[in-house]
Amino acid sequence: VDALHATAESHNRVLVLEPTTTAWMYQGDGAKLKELGDSFFKLLMALETAQIEYDIGDEDVIARHGSLEGKQLRIGNRTYRQVILPPLIENLDSKTKALLDRVEVTVTGTKPTRVDGAALNPSAGSQETLPTEWMSKANSIIAGLQSDQKNDGFAIERSPVNQGILFHHRRQLADGQILFLVNTSIEHPSSGVVLSSLRGAECWNLYT
Repeated sequence: VDALHATAESHNRVLVLEPTTTAWMYQGDGAKLKELGDSFFKLLMALETAQIEYDIGDEDVIARHGSLEGKQLRIGNRTYRQVILPPLIENLDSKTKALLDRVEVTVTGTKPTRVDGAALNPSAGSQETLPTEWMSKANSIIAGLQSDQKNDGFAIERSPVNQGILFHHRRQLADGQILFLVNTSIEHPSSGVVLSSLRGAECWNLYT
């Protein structure tokens, strides 16, 4: 298993931007940092439970290693067709913004109002509260991501009456893929169907 893990790679096409520089603006404001962190975590859990595959993007890494590949964002060996900005993000690094302005960006809350800490519209002020409709907007975005992922040849469709808490991790090999599934609920089972463009599957018991 260790050898397979070393040669397998994740190829996620969605990048979720971590609101790092926004958090820097609120050092010392525990309530604001908690709201920022809680909303970001809620977004990630919504993506996870919808079985959306994504990477988390860092503004500094994007600024130093990001580039354009057509209309897609490239960072190192990976390209992303869609970048998601989390709720309550207010600030962007200027180099990161210059790249994001040229690729497909989806905003779950409101657009950032600052670049390098400076207000784009000084009279507008900061974003004081989290838009109440952001989760509804995020769910609509997630539905589109599920469709895109299915078109790429992979999807997990959970049973309609499903109270389990299912997470997955997928890695690709030269001749196949490894799919790790885990239900973290201790009370409810999880069931569903794995859709794949591959021609067969093997079920591995990690105990044996």
